Formats: sequence, structure tokens, C-alpha cells
Amino acid sequence: MFLGFAVILKQSGEMHLNGPFLQRLFDFLDTPNTMYRGIFAVVFQDFRLFALPLGQNVAAGAHYDRELVMDCLSKADFGDRLKTLPDGLDTPLYKELDKNGVEVSGGEAQKIDIAGDKTAVYISHRLSSCKFCDDIAVFDHGAIVQYGTRDQLVADENGKYYELWHAQAQYYVKE
Repeated sequence: MFLGFAVILKQSGEMHLNGPFLQRLFDFLDTPNTMYRGIFAVVFQDFRLFALPLGQNVAAGAHYDRELVMDCLSKADFGDRLKTLPDGLDTPLYKELDKNGVEVSGGEAQKIDIAGDKTAVYISHRLSSCKFCDDIAVFDHGAIVQYGTRDQLVADENGKYYELWHAQAQYYVKE
């Protein structure tokens, strides 16, 4: 499940999950024995995948369920790109260990990394990058003002997401 927190207009505040207050996400993920460590992961903008085959990067191991990995890649909006790779899940990433390795863009690498998560919380002010999210929570002044799929939120002409989407749309429309 991908849950996108699409709009953060406030630079400070609190994050709650089933009640508990998370002072800082980094502190939270470093807390030993927390029950949430197994279901959440952080995907930073400045990370690097391993120079290993795609499937191993997603599964974080050499032995994995190929169908599950392909499903996760598809849900992370990497399915179309997967179809273009010469060896599918066995395609090596990067050229450090294999001269036939495939270079992926930063956005593609994030999608690959997200595919390995059980649940991804994606926080962005760039609404076009939230299209792979199953659900989106829209925040305004520290409160959730809308919640739904991207299609539902774009269709709600009175909603905050609609307003912000159309304010940003000029940057994504091909001329």
C-alpha cells in the first residue's frame, strides 16, 4: 500500500500514527524494538541502489518470489520500464559490476526502492510525483483536509488538491 502525504504546507508540527506522537521520523526509525520498523521505510532523495540485479534490489536478497517482486514494481509505477529491460528482474543495475548493467534515473531508482517497502509514506509538494500512491492525504495548516485517490482528489473541484494540482499543472503540460 502506498500512502502519499501530498501537501505539507507547514514546516513543523507533529506526526501521529494510531495515536503515538512521533517527535522526529529519524528518531522514530532508530528506536529499537518499535513495532512500526517492520512496516515503514524511508526513501531519501539521495540514496543509491546496489549494483545487483533489479529483482535482488527490490527483494533485498538473492532468493525471492518473482511474481511478488513484479507486482510490487508495477504498484510502484515501474511496470512499464520493467518491460523494456533486457533481462527483466535479472537485469543488473549500474555498470560497476557488470558492463551490461542498466543505468536508471533518480526517479526510477526511488520507484525501485519504494517497491521493496511494505508501506511507503511519501511526502511531497510536487503533486505530479504522487501519481503512484494508492491513497493521498492532503494537509493544510496542520490538518488533513482531504483524503482519497489521486483521481478522486483531482475530480473534486472544491478541494485543496484540485486547487494545487491546477496551480502546478502548467509545469507538466506539453506544449
